[in-house]
Amino acid sequence: MHWDANGVALPMIGSKGEGPGQFQAGPIAPFVTVGDTLYVRDNRQHWVVFGPDHAFLRFSPMGPISGSSIGDTQFADDGLVLSSANFGREHYSLLAVDRSGNVVHRIRPRPRLDDESDGTRAAVAADDGTYWVGPEIYSRGGYWVEQWDSTGRELRSLHRAVPWYVADSLLRPFKKNAMRSPTDGSAPPFLFPRVQQLVMGEGGRLWIVTQVPKTPGARDEMMKAANPFALYSIMARVLEKHVEVFDPASGSIVASSVFPSGFLLMPHAQTAVLVDEDSASGLRRALRLSMRLASADGAPCK
Repeated sequence: MHWDANGVALPMIGSKGEGPGQFQAGPIAPFVTVGDTLYVRDNRQHWVVFGPDHAFLRFSPMGPISGSSIGDTQFADDGLVLSSANFGREHYSLLAVDRSGNVVHRIRPRPRLDDESDGTRAAVAADDGTYWVGPEIYSRGGYWVEQWDSTGRELRSLHRAVPWYVADSLLRPFKKNAMRSPTDGSAPPFLFPRVQQLVMGEGGRLWIVTQVPKTPGARDEMMKAANPFALYSIMARVLEKHVEVFDPASGSIVASSVFPSGFLLMPHAQTAVLVDEDSASGLRRALRLSMRLASADGAPCK
């Protein structure tokens, strides 16, 4: 679906099917790149590519990445696609592929996992050729991010000891194959809190978005969801997003704020989308936010 800047619905892009400009049935993930070109990942594990005028251009191979979300997949300005979600014979913490799916960089080999999604982590490419990465989904170390060079060598690390981020795997025994009952203490760790997004903003500052439970009962509430639609509504109620901005030059956090669970930061951290839900009607709306840093007195920061 597509809307103009005033929220007026525009013609939908693509349709279900297997022909030019169509999507295989199932989940799809859209990515808008430099030049307003649209890359859409569909269930056939390829890109359906549209131009700035939204006319279909081509089908394009993805290579060994999943391209499932903006959190684990980034279309960099240099034409490469960075992803921590990969599959098949490629077992690396990060892969950088070109727009035709050819692997350009393989970063930090890792062992084969029972579930490839376990190795998924938030990651972003910096302008200096390095990468910032967060912990894997089943992290046992809490909130941290690291800066790697193109070989995967760690250059620096940021650890945050904050009261609102306590990894669930530190509170429960870690046994991934256990029953997923909310009353079973050996159940797989709850996926929240987690570092969901890393975005490079103006001045080389790193924006860190973590998704955090608002109450100790969030896990039990989400386990009760009867279907994905009910789960979304529950998540909107029991989770929230904490956004912190790290300045590598000073080595410190320079800004922080809290947003509802439906907050999604866009590339370059200049805008964000916030989806909220009316508790009475269940209707949802999408708000486009302009993001900026401000001093304590509200003045813009340089």
